[in-house]
Amino acid sequence: MLIIFLIIFFIKDIIYFNLMTKILVLKVNPKYYYLLSVINAICGLNWIFLVSKSILLTYSIMTLLYVIEICMLYKNTNLTKITMALTMIIHIMCFSAMTISVMGLKFKYSMNYIINDIELLTYSRILTLLLCIGIMLLLLKFIPSICFTKLVQNINKVKIFLTLELAAILAMVTSSAVYSITFFLEEQVWQQFIQGTAWFIIEYIGFFMLIGFEFLEEKKLEIENKMSLDAIYKNTVIEVSDIIIHVDCTEDKILNYILNGKTIFNLINMPYNKVILNRIDETVYESDKKKCIQMVQTSSLLKAFDEGKTNYSVEFKYHSDKTIDFKWFNANIILKKNDLSNKIVALIVINNIQNIKDLLHQTQIDNFSGLYNKSTTEKLINKHLQTKRDGILFLIDIDNFKQVNDKLGHNIGDIVIKEVSKTLTKIFKTADIIGRIGGDEFMVFIKNKNELDIIAKAQETCYCIKKTYAKGNLKVTISASIGVAKVIDESKGFNELYVMADKAMYHSKNSGKDKFTIFST
Repeated sequence: MLIIFLIIFFIKDIIYFNLMTKILVLKVNPKYYYLLSVINAICGLNWIFLVSKSILLTYSIMTLLYVIEICMLYKNTNLTKITMALTMIIHIMCFSAMTISVMGLKFKYSMNYIINDIELLTYSRILTLLLCIGIMLLLLKFIPSICFTKLVQNINKVKIFLTLELAAILAMVTSSAVYSITFFLEEQVWQQFIQGTAWFIIEYIGFFMLIGFEFLEEKKLEIENKMSLDAIYKNTVIEVSDIIIHVDCTEDKILNYILNGKTIFNLINMPYNKVILNRIDETVYESDKKKCIQMVQTSSLLKAFDEGKTNYSVEFKYHSDKTIDFKWFNANIILKKNDLSNKIVALIVINNIQNIKDLLHQTQIDNFSGLYNKSTTEKLINKHLQTKRDGILFLIDIDNFKQVNDKLGHNIGDIVIKEVSKTLTKIFKTADIIGRIGGDEFMVFIKNKNELDIIAKAQETCYCIKKTYAKGNLKVTISASIGVAKVIDESKGFNELYVMADKAMYHSKNSGKDKFTIFST
């Protein structure tokens, strides 16, 4: 029986030290667990053989042993380590009182008789150890490590828990006088059982309450920080945004309307749809009105939320009440469900993005001709070819342009580039991609080839570009050598299409200029 006791005591301490490692900071090799557990198991025999002589001495030795070991193994403050060492003493004392009481009630033995009978006492100690093992395994399995660490993070909480532990130990030691009574007294046995159970429960209530308070304090701090951060973000958004509209989509009501940092109080609680549709009609560019209405009216906001869209944006041209000049604006729409009212609310943040558009325009446009530059032209054509396998590429080279610069001067050459650019924008549609890709080389990509007469369009281009420029008695006639390539199923992309158009263009130039050639395999 003693061998079983020693084995269970050893297992109990191995689990205990593992539990402590989740709470405290280990400073030695975990292998020392096993050595100390063996020492504790051997010393635990005193818990059987010494307890009948002095309960106070028995638990004093055990307490000292655990305090020394915890101080050796872990780095935390001494107060924290003593507090954690006493947790095992509390468990042993409470479960011991409970098991001996149960045995006394079952067999009608006095508690004095049980602690003086080695066999009965050993049984009770084994039951106590098994209960300790069971409760520690439950803690390891179901309680997250963060809960344990919360307890020792705050030294004030540690002091409170230590005070509770000392009160429990004092109460249990004080009531140990009942173990000296040699006859069975049921009321006293029940009193010892209730006391052991009560202190065990009180310890864990205190344990979880202190952890709970720590979580509540952290949550409170988190909420305060979040509110502070929200206020900062809100003020920042208000400062940098032109218009902010807070909308109750469910009730079709404006909750807040901020224009250039100032709240427009007369619009609060007004019907959102009525206000926004009126503003769109008065201030949004005609071609953008339909798009805006479809994106920002209440029914569209609710539909978007139902489809899982919580953040989207729309760009449009808009003029304020102070000017009739249209500028580019962006409306960013954030949708969310209010957990308290169960309503769908939207935050619409509208910003002037004209500067961004201007910068983008500068990077995409050839400043001299006003057409797309080379890189943008290629990107736009490639983008089209990624989704659609159709289109026609015109590669246009100005004949005799070098002679214009050499004989008539670069000023006339500049005029040629600008007039050719204007001519191309008149001949081709707005939807077509028109770019200047070199000094005297232009490119046009026609997206919709179904309605196009290629020969007629090429002839028109040659006819419109051909023109004579003069300076004094010097004259130079420019014309266009054009190469045309159709997108075919076998085309891999822009580069292959460009090569085909380039070959056709050089064929035109080598055939006498002022011509067009349609590439054919």
